[in-house]
This record gives sequence, structure tokens and C-alpha cells, in this order.
Amino acid sequence: MMSDENYARTDPRRMAVLCIQRAAETIRSAEQNTALWFLAIPELHRAVYSALVAALTGTHGTGAYARRDRRGSPGWLQGDQDMSSPNSQWVDTFENLLARAQQTTAVADLGGEPLKLAGQICRDLRKLNELRDDIEHVKPGGWSLEVGGLPRIANSAVVALRHLFSCSSIRIHLSEAEIQAAEGAFRTIEEIAKLYPSEPPKSWQSNQD
Repeated sequence: MMSDENYARTDPRRMAVLCIQRAAETIRSAEQNTALWFLAIPELHRAVYSALVAALTGTHGTGAYARRDRRGSPGWLQGDQDMSSPNSQWVDTFENLLARAQQTTAVADLGGEPLKLAGQICRDLRKLNELRDDIEHVKPGGWSLEVGGLPRIANSAVVALRHLFSCSSIRIHLSEAEIQAAEGAFRTIEEIAKLYPSEPPKSWQSNQD
């Protein structure tokens, strides 16, 4: 039998920590090589997505799934006819989890207050999701990405992450060292965003509303 040291192990909470650390390091390096933003964007997205999954999973372990796919939730156990056979492979979409984390009904799963995000931060996070999808689904040809607004988008991810990490659904499961590592990454991204302030184009704002 292979020993435990032969395996790499993590979970959504620790994946969020690892990804935001990597994102912060990559963004720092992107000051010298802007192409690294193509790596930083998926890392930022994965950090937020992992934190949303961890925060909304709940004590029954199924809260991050779309309602129709939740196995073991009270409704499913009680024979809720709206619950179909669960699909354990796919959690709910990024945008749906982000929306759910902002609802008062999420308090029990979060172990804290729901996310309260200003409109521009929500637009930035939707743009992050859009950019990640474009980058991760590789196609022939190349990419061109305006980098001016990316530090602001990264900082918007930090705003969401800071709140999610303050919720007991995440915080009580992390060591002090892991919390401090995440905080260090948050500060790095915040500092870079202050160095490179930006406002989104008005046309982009209107398209996101």
C-alpha cells in the first residue's frame, strides 16, 4: 500500500489559499512581463470559485451543487420532487454561486454574513469569469488583452475573498499559517491595484449591467 506521502492532497478551502498565493506571485511578476496575466486570470478565478464552493457547501456537503443535483440535502432526503438524481461531478456555475453567496438565505451555509459587493465589483467578477473562460478554452490563433484594468479586477477578487475567508465555513478549517498566507497574497494584490488604478470604459460598464 502506498503511504500518504505519495499523494498530493487538498480541498476547496486550501485550493483557494494556494491559488490566491500563486495569483499574487504571478501578478507581481506581470509588472515585468504582461503576458503572465494570461496565467494570473485563471489562478484568480480558481481562487474565488474554490472559496465560493467551500463557503456554500454547508454541513450536508451539497450546498455548492445546483439545487437539482444536491444529494443528501434535507429536501432530497425528504423526497422533494424537484430534486432529480444528483450529478456529483459538477458544482453550480461561478455566476450562480456568486449570486447565491450574496443572498440572505446563504447565511447558514456561509457561517457569516452574505457577500455585499458594490455594482462595479460584481461587474469585475463577471468579467473575470468571462476572461477565464476565453483563456482556458484554447483556440487556434492568439490573444490580445488590455492589461490596464486587470489590477482592479484582481482587487475585486480580493474583496470577495476577504469576506469569504472571514466566514466560519472557511476560516475554522484553516491553520493560522494558511490564513496568514492568504492575507499576504491579498495585501500584495491590493498594493499593486493601488499602483495601477483604473476605471472601466463606460461602454464596458453599460454592457455589464
